[in-house]
Amino acid sequence: MPPGSVEADVNDGEASFSLRNFEIDDYGDVVNALTGGKEIATARLTLRIDWHRVTRRHDVRNPNPPSAFAQTTPFATHEAFTNASLRWSAVETLNGVTSHIIGQRSDAADFALIARERNGVFFDRDGVTITRTIN
Repeated sequence: MPPGSVEADVNDGEASFSLRNFEIDDYGDVVNALTGGKEIATARLTLRIDWHRVTRRHDVRNPNPPSAFAQTTPFATHEAFTNASLRWSAVETLNGVTSHIIGQRSDAADFALIARERNGVFFDRDGVTITRTIN
């Protein structure tokens, strides 16, 4: 991902991910893409996902190091469940025809989460922020 495309503040429960004119391959459908099919065109994608308005928070912590009896990896997360919105558009040229597609703004994420996570060898260091949205 391009530098600066992700911003996050878990304490405030806000994050964003944005791309502008990001080149992607278009395989036509998921089956073609997952089975090693040939791309049918390339496209330029512009999108923005915003995580916002915390609905609840959750912390998980397992500081136990591995032992002869348990092979757990120490980890801790500070999670903020949020709402999320998505805006996107794409420009694609296929067989000499250029199409401009503008997706409708969506605020209908079934699940959105931003979190600060520490684990394994990084357990005693500052956390890494992760974001997830599932529709």
